[in-house]
Amino acid sequence: MADVMNYIADAVAGAIQYGQRQKMCDIFMSVATSTPQQQLPVFDQFAIQSDGDIGSYKRDVLRNTAYDINKNMRQWSW
Repeated sequence: MADVMNYIADAVAGAIQYGQRQKMCDIFMSVATSTPQQQLPVFDQFAIQSDGDIGSYKRDVLRNTAYDINKNMRQWSW
């Protein structure tokens, strides 16, 4: 569950940090009266479009200590 909550927090924080706050708010407001089952795919699509990938939050991915010079996201795990 913590992995999912971290994914959600990062998607929201990333939107704010990189100037997409209004876009995020508009998307959230468009589904505000929808059911959680209807809201989740909308949020997930927003997160993916914001360079998020829930697959990168899996514990086995986060535990991987292999170094790859072509990938620069590993330091965010620390």
